Amino acid sequence: MNRKRIILTLLGILLILGLYLMLGRNAVTPSTKNEVNPQSPSSPALPAQASQGPPPNPNYRPAMPTIPPGVVVPPEVARNPTALTFFLDAMTPISFYGKVVDEKDGTPIAAATAKLWTADKIFQDPTNYTKTTDAKGLFSLTMVHGLAVGIAVSKEGYYQIPKSYGNYGYAPGQPSSGPRPTRENPAIFMLRKKGVGVHLLVKSFNGHLPANGTPVDVDLEAGKVVPSNTGDFRMELWSNYNSQEPNNPYDWKYQISVPGGGLITRTDDLDFMAPSDDYQTTDEATYSYTADPSNYLRDLDKKYFVKLADGKYASITISMGRSFNILAYINPTPGDRNLEPASK
Repeated sequence: MNRKRIILTLLGILLILGLYLMLGRNAVTPSTKNEVNPQSPSSPALPAQASQGPPPNPNYRPAMPTIPPGVVVPPEVARNPTALTFFLDAMTPISFYGKVVDEKDGTPIAAATAKLWTADKIFQDPTNYTKTTDAKGLFSLTMVHGLAVGIAVSKEGYYQIPKSYGNYGYAPGQPSSGPRPTRENPAIFMLRKKGVGVHLLVKSFNGHLPANGTPVDVDLEAGKVVPSNTGDFRMELWSNYNSQEPNNPYDWKYQISVPGGGLITRTDDLDFMAPSDDYQTTDEATYSYTADPSNYLRDLDKKYFVKLADGKYASITISMGRSFNILAYINPTPGDRNLEPASK
């Protein structure tokens, strides 16, 4: 009887110990000094979505990828699932084919330079390659590996445009600029041929804008603010900005005008030929946080083609808020709409 009682007692102790360990493992552990305490006034506010759904499992560990036979993995990488995944994905073979053409008519561009880089090494910079297009505008990069390949093409006498760049993924889940190219269907890259540039007057200047709508006149060719009604470019600002509460949004309105001339919004930085007509005398906009918080701006950048009263053409970039900054390129020859700088 004593032996049976001892055995039952030991089993009871083991059962209690097992329950204690199970409860202890699932219990909420106190915050450590590296954890964010949402009740602490010095802690940043948690986003609303953080309270949605079940809490993360503190015991979760990502699955360790399988290392193929014969692959040698550095010890510091083999212990980290994320690093090991990158290491193995970076072994993905890459065979890339591209073609460089003129944006205007699609003709191949020979002797263009293609800079390529592959994400192929963990904890290190990508490997860089340089290729030159042949007579058909073709280039290729084969017998390499990596998660993805990035490309930028260029040539003297041409401008780079958004279609001069690309990124193509080869490992699973990597984003791509388009379908993976082949020898028969290469990725197409474009360059814009430079035109005949002219010597332009370049002026850069800035100043303050009164908040009560008082006009500020400037002489673009002189690059300075001038007395009222004597300039060729005018700015006006109405604002209820409160200097005592500088971080609060405020309502404001601007108006830009060209006395005796006009202006048109410029949408392409590489469009250097000013339009011949359809200029408007003024451009204006109102920004109210109360009326439309989704479209609110405290300041803005605008780009215009400008036709001046004396028949000269200019392209300008203007930054506006409570002050202004202007960068102007002016063709000094009246009637000449070419605004492509000779040095570009």
